[in-house]
Amino acid sequence: MSVRQLAALLETLPVAFVAHDSHGHVVLWNPAAEALLGWSRDEVLGRASPLPAAVTQAPVPASPSHVPLVSLKTRSGEVIEVAAASMPMTGHEASAVALWVPREAGLDAPRLRALFEHAPDGVVVVDSKGVVIEANPAMEQLLGCRAGDLTQRTVADFIESHGLPSTTNPFGVTNAETLLLRRRDGGPVTVRLTTAPIGVNRTVGFFRDITGARRNELERRLFSRVFETSGEAILITNEHNAVIAVNEAFTRITGYAVDEVLGKNPSLLQSGRHDQAFYASLWDTLKTQGSWRGELWNRRKGGEVYCEWTTINAIRDAAGAVTNYVAVFADITAVKDSQAQVTYLAQHDHLTGLPNRTLLRDRLAQATGVAQRNGQQVALMMVDLDGFKSINGTVGPYEGDTLLMEIAYRLKDAVREGDTVARMGGDEFAIVLTALDSPAQSLAVVSKVRAAIAEPLTVGGQELSLTASIGIAVFPQDGDTANVLLTHADSAMYTAKEAGRDTSRFFTEAMNTRTLDRMTLANALGRALERDEFRLQYQPQRPIVGDTLLGVEALLRWQHPELGLVPPDRFIHLAEETGAIRAIGAWVLRQAALRAKAWNLSVSVNLSVVQLQDPDFFTHVTAVLKETGVAPTLLEFEVTESVVMKDPVATAELLGRLKALGVRLSMDDFGTGYSSLAQLKRLPLDRLKIDRAFVRDVLSDPADQAVVQAVIAMGHALKLRIIAEGVETQEQRVLLAGFGCDEVQGFLCGHPVDPEEIDKERRR
Repeated sequence: MSVRQLAALLETLPVAFVAHDSHGHVVLWNPAAEALLGWSRDEVLGRASPLPAAVTQAPVPASPSHVPLVSLKTRSGEVIEVAAASMPMTGHEASAVALWVPREAGLDAPRLRALFEHAPDGVVVVDSKGVVIEANPAMEQLLGCRAGDLTQRTVADFIESHGLPSTTNPFGVTNAETLLLRRRDGGPVTVRLTTAPIGVNRTVGFFRDITGARRNELERRLFSRVFETSGEAILITNEHNAVIAVNEAFTRITGYAVDEVLGKNPSLLQSGRHDQAFYASLWDTLKTQGSWRGELWNRRKGGEVYCEWTTINAIRDAAGAVTNYVAVFADITAVKDSQAQVTYLAQHDHLTGLPNRTLLRDRLAQATGVAQRNGQQVALMMVDLDGFKSINGTVGPYEGDTLLMEIAYRLKDAVREGDTVARMGGDEFAIVLTALDSPAQSLAVVSKVRAAIAEPLTVGGQELSLTASIGIAVFPQDGDTANVLLTHADSAMYTAKEAGRDTSRFFTEAMNTRTLDRMTLANALGRALERDEFRLQYQPQRPIVGDTLLGVEALLRWQHPELGLVPPDRFIHLAEETGAIRAIGAWVLRQAALRAKAWNLSVSVNLSVVQLQDPDFFTHVTAVLKETGVAPTLLEFEVTESVVMKDPVATAELLGRLKALGVRLSMDDFGTGYSSLAQLKRLPLDRLKIDRAFVRDVLSDPADQAVVQAVIAMGHALKLRIIAEGVETQEQRVLLAGFGCDEVQGFLCGHPVDPEEIDKERRR
């Protein structure tokens, strides 16, 4: 309770009540004091007391019947004798005295009783053994007791043990000590106890409730501890932005000691990376919203620039005026470095260090934006290495990566510093040529790129020469966005490949149409198997003389519900590019195996280069043979000469393993490639198939006749059976028989038919 609140309580008491501060100045002077002593309150408040020391220092009475009498002069000069009883005011740094004239109405005991009963602090009178003789209402309320509950109890019943040695004081404590009381409900109360002896074997104790003050002190200590031990730097300024406090983390992060920043402006940390507009915006936000949060680049004492994540709050008083600013910040330089590393990795190719597809799009968008403002053009080149997959399979992935890194270096060296070279993935690169006045300017770069790629290089002990197919799209005529330009450059690159590779093509609208058709077909192809749109037809293979059915070739057909019958030459190559050929080939193999077993007839299946390069292909063949129960000799795998030549060594090894299973092997389209007799004899083949290109004009073209005769002779020398494809007339069949051909296949012997037709022939 404050002095002011105490004064209000004493306004109505009939006892004169006067209080003085430690300097002897009057701080309380109630109406009863005005009436008794003659001085008005305004005349004495804040001034030296008009009362003698005998009055202001009167002792605490032993009991209401032991109040001392003192003489004093009133304002008018009259000397009066009054009873004087002191009352301590613990915590107010003030002393109080109650005064009354004993002879008037005999009010000594009642008036002293009124002070006891209305005292704001708890008051307890105990005997020499600490037994409570009397307690006032404030004490009962402090402990949550009913009236009279404390009488005859000892102080040990409500004072917590605190470990101090016993004293002669019956309260067992030293004077003005802080301790805990136990309330009736068990809750603790922190108090400050002041004691004074009164009379014989009596002691009075004044209990001041300081629970709130104690809590505030603990909180202050806690906050101080948090301030000092916080892992984040804390800086506090006054309203003029002069530093008044910093913690240990501030010193650790900035390098500045406390005495180096006290009284200084925090601007001493500025790195120079932020302009005045930035700080103006910061202060505007701080003033209007009361807080600011964001990244700041500051400088340590040693000169190193660092990044911090900072929160600044304005502290205001009850009137709303700013009294302090508090900044809390953490050093996030390491985090920013990590973010930069993550960003770099997300935007660059891990192998070559070139920008990846993501960064290329960003660079392309920037380049087109600048070109549009300057009235210039931008060229996007898509560069695909020809035959890299075959080379990579031959030299191995490590050497293949070395080759790609070398190509990346050469491409960067072939363009200007402001241009961008990116790796799109695999063996595909992209180049952005900026600030062009015409598309023709890009042709010089195309020539440099092709020359750089064609320059021989040694990989894995082998000297290699590469070529590339290049597609070019130009902004703005070929597209005004990065996505469109990428699509169109890709279309042009595929056109260059179809044109025979080792060449370049500019984009045209016709290419776009073909690209859209290709995309549509690719999407449909991806769902064709699950929609059961594929079927197999079987073309008969017969002896050179006679109509016996020796075997059939399984031919894949795609019946699309909207596109109709899609010919193999439209989708087989696309299936190989997209990888769909693996699932399709697996389906074909299983269906062919089931038919071969049902008919007890040889069924030949064409294998693609993708299947031959699949490391799981052999395992899959073994599984199909086991699942279907077909005799391995009833299955024949056909490989083309061009497929074998992509990787002769690996292909020969795989074909040898397949041959060991018991399946038969044949080379399709023989004579169209460049295989040598030495390579041919290493392959475990059973048959050679003469390509239809030689059979078609064999009756009229002496060169074709010579080729056919040579193939038959070479095949027989290797103990292989020879079958001719595309036989459509009896005259062709007769001529081939004369050359020694063993078997024929073509429209003369039967068109490709559904399996039901083969069923009928087998039953005849």
